[in-house]
Amino acid sequence: MTSDSLIAPVDWVRCWEDSYDTRSKIMFRDYELNDWNERAEDYSESRRTNNYEFGESVYSTLALHGVVSPRSRVLEVGAGPGTFVIPFAKKVDHITAIEPAEGMIRMISQNAVEAGVDNYDIIPKIWQDVNIEDIRGRYDLTITSTVIWMFRDIMTQISRMEEVTQGHCCWFVG
Repeated sequence: MTSDSLIAPVDWVRCWEDSYDTRSKIMFRDYELNDWNERAEDYSESRRTNNYEFGESVYSTLALHGVVSPRSRVLEVGAGPGTFVIPFAKKVDHITAIEPAEGMIRMISQNAVEAGVDNYDIIPKIWQDVNIEDIRGRYDLTITSTVIWMFRDIMTQISRMEEVTQGHCCWFVG
């Protein structure tokens, strides 16, 4: 018997589900849309005051590797106040935000006006309620970040994201 046969394969989906379940127990509740509506202004302010630094760095990295270009059509799942929408809209053909919280939608719109961008639209739904047949193949890139921790069924939701893009699907888990 070799040492390789003693190492059990890692079930990454199970690891994610266990992490999700543990986090849910610690938090004692699920975040709801009202939570995001209440936090929208403060969350937006934290993004604006650093000039969307995270979104800018993600765009720069993706552009460096040829994943995104000025001709790209981008979909962001769980857009919040525009962390990616604002910096990406300045550099791509179009970006669509999936965002259900009215407070966050208001912040995206306000931040877009302030940034002078109008090449975006918003689908006001949670990702799980979006009919992917309506948007299949419209995007060159699907991207998500903060909202990903809200999906216990991570592989199902990532598969749905992959289905709507003709190019790349990127997610960032911090």
